[in-house]
Amino acid sequence: MHNAKILIAALGPALFAASPARAADISGNVTVVSDYRYRGLSLSDGKPALQGELDLDAGGGFYGGLWGSTIRDEGKTRSEVDLIGGKEFELAPAITLDLSATYYTYPSASEDDYFEGTASVSAEHGPITGKAGVSFAPEQRALENETGRKLANTYYFVGADYQLPHRLPKLSAQFGYERGPFDANLRGGKWDWNLAAQADLKRVSLLVMLIDSSASRATLLAALSLKI
Repeated sequence: MHNAKILIAALGPALFAASPARAADISGNVTVVSDYRYRGLSLSDGKPALQGELDLDAGGGFYGGLWGSTIRDEGKTRSEVDLIGGKEFELAPAITLDLSATYYTYPSASEDDYFEGTASVSAEHGPITGKAGVSFAPEQRALENETGRKLANTYYFVGADYQLPHRLPKLSAQFGYERGPFDANLRGGKWDWNLAAQADLKRVSLLVMLIDSSASRATLLAALSLKI
């Protein structure tokens, strides 16, 4: 958790000082998902997971977040807690650059904690939003292979959202490719993709997603979220 404290110390002043004229906006939600899938792989052993999120909008494009989920490791229920901070930059009308950092922590297995940075660009055109980006985790303890060598992990992704009219569900699709100790393939390199539909009804959201990867089987999952 030492690195987590460093991340909070570095991001905290910037987040809260970004907009001294107004208080930061805080929102959150609680979610029940039929299977916690991350980049195509199940982290809940195909079982349901309980998740929660707190988001901070500090103004000036600065934001932070705290996200958590139950996971299953060797048949035991454990937890994951992610610390997130970042800033959005408007490059042009409807075009945004997003730079963020995430520290993934596992309270019952701190040796698995790791840091990752992400850069992405999104563009809006009417009801369509496209995004492309890359996440990079540098060499660190949690990214050691079987021989004890520390490796870097890279994940490339591209996707698009389409908001149907008249409060109909939002449709989305994403494709990703991962290379490194997390790609779960013996020869290296893992791709994943998903198709999803999400309906937002006041404080409740329902998500249905078809997800697959080259290192797992395709599955249909559902998630129910309640805003708090």
